Amino acid sequence: MARKKIREHQAKRLLREHLKRLANLDLEIVSVLIDENSDLNKLAIEHNWLNGKLVVKPDMLFGQRGKHNLVLLNATLEQVKNFIAEKMGKEIQVNNAIGILTHFIIEPFIPHKEEYYLSIVVDDFSFLSFLFLFDSLLSFGT
Repeated sequence: MARKKIREHQAKRLLREHLKRLANLDLEIVSVLIDENSDLNKLAIEHNWLNGKLVVKPDMLFGQRGKHNLVLLNATLEQVKNFIAEKMGKEIQVNNAIGILTHFIIEPFIPHKEEYYLSIVVDDFSFLSFLFLFDSLLSFGT
């Protein structure tokens, strides 16, 4: 079965839009996707929540960002700008993959004790969808 990965920003947007349409659930999921051409000062005017506490991480279709010091938590906009400036365009290696950091996702910082991994797999052949929710990244061997 062919699989296509999508960015975290895109996945959250799709969840927000389709859960509202299909289940009348209005999720308060907000994020911005940043690339080398983004203007964070302009975005901060358009999205007032960017002036609060934030989380920033690469949105690059790979996992283990925290293990590679690629996540900044509870940060101000200035700290986020510095983090992105330091990491944008840098080559990194995660396991056997090597690539250049080109996109980052910024979201509001929400303090929490537990973290969950969510994976959605759509099987085109049987028209069934599967939702995998892991209470720990260790649940699937990473």
